[in-house]
Amino acid sequence: MCVDNDQGKVAALESGDVLIHEKHLPELLKRYHNNGIRFTTDLHEAAGGSQAIFIAVGRRNRRLATRIFPMLRRLPARLRAP
Repeated sequence: MCVDNDQGKVAALESGDVLIHEKHLPELLKRYHNNGIRFTTDLHEAAGGSQAIFIAVGRRNRRLATRIFPMLRRLPARLRAP
């Protein structure tokens, strides 16, 4: 399950567009599209029942990173909220 707060990105990924640049990712997304991988904007849906959560963030933009890390610190409280 993949979650993003941008509905446009989620819709693109659901339709098979690859917006993330990682080696072999296009092949993996094609293989598991509608068969093991889903995309959503709902954080609770994505995290519900999970045993592990992996958070991937861009690392090249230092200014963006300074906004992301405070959000990550608040994530556990958001996951506990109904």
